[in-house]
Amino acid sequence: MRKLLFLLAVPMFVYASPSADLITSLKPFSPISTTLENGDLTIVLNQQRITPKIYSAVITTGVCSSIILYDKEALAGIESVSVVNEFSKGYVFEGGKELCLEYGDLPRVQNEVFLLGHTHLK
Repeated sequence: MRKLLFLLAVPMFVYASPSADLITSLKPFSPISTTLENGDLTIVLNQQRITPKIYSAVITTGVCSSIILYDKEALAGIESVSVVNEFSKGYVFEGGKELCLEYGDLPRVQNEVFLLGHTHLK
């Protein structure tokens, strides 16, 4: 009976906080909030519109650089990264640590195609 009560008390959604290295990498973009919920890292920027250039910069120099430069485990548990404006509109990168490492190994001319191939609108 105690086990059943314990299972009922466990929340259905798992909330966590992004790593300190990831937060440091995102500082230049001045995000309003950065949350990690159920494997989705959501970065809310103080922008009315998230352009492809802003999205690309956040993913490449903010998110993926955190594991390439700092800590290989900075994106542990992250399955997707949403870069959105204050109205929750933007882009979603459908990948985490593995795709960021793959992105970092690509020649520069292939980076944009790779990034767009793993992106959808939100």
